[in-house]
Formats: sequence, structure tokens, C-alpha cells
Amino acid sequence: MSAIAYQRPDRWSVLIVESDQQRLRAAERILRPLGRVDVVPDGSDAFASFERGDVYDVILWEVSRLTPEKVLEKAGARWPHLARRIVFTSEAVMPPGARAESSHRFIHRPFRAGELLRAARDAATTVD
Repeated sequence: MSAIAYQRPDRWSVLIVESDQQRLRAAERILRPLGRVDVVPDGSDAFASFERGDVYDVILWEVSRLTPEKVLEKAGARWPHLARRIVFTSEAVMPPGARAESSHRFIHRPFRAGELLRAARDAATTVD
């Protein structure tokens, strides 16, 4: 059986879930060249977007009131194809070993443009 190669779309669709306007603008500026960027201030708006059938290649999700575990539990149960596209961001320091144990993408803020773009590329090229 041969593997099917992922082909990157010409333009990605990106969702940014971020409540801080300054961080939102910075992430949007970095990700805008990839394609369409939608923004929502919190997880409930992101879930409402998924419920409407919106599909994204990359979802940048600020860790705030909802923990990554809760986000993945809810998104994974209803929209597993989208849950695999999430990149979490936080200013909190992850405990030692947490990155190695996590099957999910996480970048620490403040992040560099290259770091965000690599995480976005990895999320967008995840094969469903």
C-alpha cells in the first residue's frame, strides 16, 4: 500500500483563539501570509465556529480558562480532524518532561516568528 502525500494548499485557513489584542495582532501579522486568518476571543467562540462547520488548517489556541486537556477532550470528541490542528500557546512554563509526554503542539509565549510558522506548518500538514 502506498502512502498518500499531503499537498499544502496554496492558502491555509487559520483560526486564532486569543483574548489579548496585542498578542492577537502579533500572531495575525505572522500568520496572515499563509492565507485567511479568522480571530475569536475565547474557546466558546471557537467551538461555535466548529459547530457551524468552519474548517481550519491551523488553530492557534491561547491557554486560558480552558486547559489544553479540556480543549482536546471537547474538540477531539466532536471534531477530531480539527483537534489535530491545534497549537497551544501560553506564558506558563511547562513542567519538566511535559513536552516529551504531550502528543500535542505547544509553544511558549513570547514566541519567535519562525517558531510559530514551524508549529503552524506542522499542524497544517498533519494527515487526517
